[in-house]
Amino acid sequence: MGELDQVYLQLHCSFAATRPEFFLKQLCSGVIEPGKAIKRSAARHEQRFPLIQKRKFSSPLLRLRNYIAYAEKKGLISPELMSALSLAEAKEKNYSSAREILGNIEDKYQAETWYLEATAMVALHEALDQEKEINVPEFKKIRDSYVELVNAEGDVPAYWHELAITMQVLGYPRPKYVNMLEQAYLRAPRDINIAWWYAHELYLNRDVERFSRVSQPLLMQITRSESREHFESMIRDLNRETLPFTDSAFTDNSEEVSGLGQLMKDYQFLSENKALAMALDYRGAFVVGYIDNVASQTEANQLALQACEEQRAQLRVKDRCELYAEGETIIRSP
Repeated sequence: MGELDQVYLQLHCSFAATRPEFFLKQLCSGVIEPGKAIKRSAARHEQRFPLIQKRKFSSPLLRLRNYIAYAEKKGLISPELMSALSLAEAKEKNYSSAREILGNIEDKYQAETWYLEATAMVALHEALDQEKEINVPEFKKIRDSYVELVNAEGDVPAYWHELAITMQVLGYPRPKYVNMLEQAYLRAPRDINIAWWYAHELYLNRDVERFSRVSQPLLMQITRSESREHFESMIRDLNRETLPFTDSAFTDNSEEVSGLGQLMKDYQFLSENKALAMALDYRGAFVVGYIDNVASQTEANQLALQACEEQRAQLRVKDRCELYAEGETIIRSP
């Protein structure tokens, strides 16, 4: 019996799919460290400061530090350049250094968009990196910063993307934060992190037309075989003529693969009084809990949510668990 078969024989299982540059893993126990969601690093600011020389095997942080040392000698240092350094420090999880750098920037610059961007981004990713529960009042301040950024420069896709992240973590209804995510995608359809999350949301909405438009270019960007297999399973699922929980939906004899689409196929063959709960966060990381053959549908719903929540907490998936399927019916709506 293969490893995948053992997974599906468990009472409930969880899948944790990370961003496409990380591995897709199937598991019922253990811990996976999902991909991080830091969207902008020194790379973006290198475009503003082209004198930065890219050296092989050097990190953006090291390159930027070297450039700042050079700029200081030449008298070319600027507050905006220091804000770029704070972003690079945050990317390396040096949050105290990032805050210290921003704190040393003169007050007269703190109304500038670049300063607000840096402070919001550092605060957001430091909060997301904490193992403990978020500080809701402080996280709402971060959300408000992104609202201000969107209002100031609405053409920047990262602002919309990170606003969507704050809204999801704060527990906004899916349609509200997915609308923000869509705005990010429309402004940067080739951003792999934005498209990866957006494609998963479209898949869960069973939005075949838009999923197809997003998935075709995205599939060309995905390089890891595990992530491609996961994504292709969703494509095959939505390309079927009917929704996945009808008797005729899974009559093909294609080889079994791993991925969310394959999980949905397996769920279709479970017996009555079954339920499936899921949490999917901004990284495209998700967990699933499902169960069948219990005394009642109410009990199945409760156990599926419980199974999902156990894995969600363990794997630090930021979204809340919700019922996606109850019996033969998809109940999670756009």
